[in-house]
Amino acid sequence: MIEAMEFAGFFSSKRTLHATGLSVADRGGGVNGKPNQTILPTTSLAFELRIKETLGLSKELRPFTDEPLLEKIFGVQYSEGAFSSCARPVFNADQMWCRVDYISASLSQYRDSRLVRHQQIQCTAEHEDPPKAVNINFWDKDVAIARLFKQGYYIGLLCPIITSNSPGKTIDVEYGSQTITFIMCTTAHPTTAILPSQLSIAYNHLGNLDYRRYAHRVYLDRCRTNMVNLAVLVSVVAVSENMPYRDGNSIQDRYALRVEDEKGTRDMTLWGPVGRQASRLLPGQLILLDDLETHEEGGDVILNGSVDIDTTLYNISVMTGILTSATLCKHTALAQMPEAANRYCKARVVAATSAGGYIRDARDRLSATSLVHSVCQRPVVLSDAAGDGSGSTGSKQLENPVDFYSFDCPSCDVANIGSGAVESVFVLEIGIDDGTSSVCAHVAPSAANEIVGISPVQFLQLPNASEQQSALVKPVGQEYVMSLTSYCEPLSSETSLRIDAARPSSDIGVLST
Repeated sequence: MIEAMEFAGFFSSKRTLHATGLSVADRGGGVNGKPNQTILPTTSLAFELRIKETLGLSKELRPFTDEPLLEKIFGVQYSEGAFSSCARPVFNADQMWCRVDYISASLSQYRDSRLVRHQQIQCTAEHEDPPKAVNINFWDKDVAIARLFKQGYYIGLLCPIITSNSPGKTIDVEYGSQTITFIMCTTAHPTTAILPSQLSIAYNHLGNLDYRRYAHRVYLDRCRTNMVNLAVLVSVVAVSENMPYRDGNSIQDRYALRVEDEKGTRDMTLWGPVGRQASRLLPGQLILLDDLETHEEGGDVILNGSVDIDTTLYNISVMTGILTSATLCKHTALAQMPEAANRYCKARVVAATSAGGYIRDARDRLSATSLVHSVCQRPVVLSDAAGDGSGSTGSKQLENPVDFYSFDCPSCDVANIGSGAVESVFVLEIGIDDGTSSVCAHVAPSAANEIVGISPVQFLQLPNASEQQSALVKPVGQEYVMSLTSYCEPLSSETSLRIDAARPSSDIGVLST
């Protein structure tokens, strides 16, 4: 095929070949002790194509570009930063022209009962209307040729093995023994802003809308049933207590979340470890969830997440690294704080008072701490096994060390928790002032540790109430950068403020370790 007239003049002294995994052999007859070596034949090679827009193209190569060949062989032409269809390819054979978007790692897996190497390159056929996602699969010895490609390159394949090409779905292609490979390096105007599913969203083999490579933000009002690999940036409205799901002898933790963004509100269900991580979330916090899926329940679209589908949860509101970045952290004046939002503020501490409640350690003399379950960070209550039979949920200072008691966690639906799974956290209210306004805010436990400057364990080890009081007022007058959340508690219309993270303002621009 490559000897056809369409390739006339293709093999000139100006043609560049890319090859990998080359071997040489000594042909004998060397001179002065130098071997006479030759490169052995290989199939791990690609012919480089050039167009006038190729990045770094030298003046001497400009007369030798391949626009006519691209039109004849692949039926494409380059214009305004992208390729488009222009003609029907002349060869009656399978061919593929696409841009490299992602190159996976080489893995070992079984194929036809044999352990082989496999590597996949995810591409976009941008000249199609609409553009199509293409997966090129390399198996065993053909994996070597994948080393020749880089993200942003274009790949041309003649005679690939097309294993799947259904309307609206990703095209699956295999590199075969008869496949001829062409490569074109990045153009002078690369379309880096265009990714495959920015333009169209492919269906996976199960018929679900696959958002794995979708590069735009998906708002909640766009969620439909049967979406997979979905990422959303949302604010927490409410988190349920654990609702364990029982299936025969197995029990799986299950938590319901209500979340919102600028366009809508949705409910989601998070299972197992992801659900337990979500149990620590507080209303108003900004979170990023990756690899969700959707399903329909009672006519509503519900988001689903679990470790089985690789769901990951990031609580952006508590990331202290953002607070110390002079570029990522844009400050909002307290006087301009929205009614429901997460913002970054720089303010000075003017007061620190106890907001203690629930059950606290016997050594806490100021009601500045509370006992919580270490899994969910929610307050525990005394269990009936503790001996008082009350299951107390009110404010109560223990009379003995924590080891004397057992506890229940209503949030996790767990009874008789040992002292090893219970810890003390600060429960404080902080007055802050930035010159535009003075407000009072609750403080999340991790932020309280940063502001007070000692841990709750160290606080409880202080010998008397005077020293504990001194520890609480020590931050007064200090300036902090804070992640400040304004929110409404469920079933309430009143706005509250909470400090989710804090760092001294002197740390801005300083790398934290």
